[in-house]
Amino acid sequence: MESTDMIEKLPFASVARLSSPYESDPKVIYHLLVDVKDLPSNLPTEVNPRAVNKKNQGIS
Repeated sequence: MESTDMIEKLPFASVARLSSPYESDPKVIYHLLVDVKDLPSNLPTEVNPRAVNKKNQGIS
């Protein structure tokens, strides 16, 4: 499923489509204003599992 297919299926109040400012970069970012109560129950909600940067937590 393409990302635009998912966007068309989500109930949203507003959408902003932002293209990359670089001509060689075809990426597009979508920002949706939604009511979380209206989102599908099977929508993944896990956070990005990147390693935590210890400098940001005040740990030396």
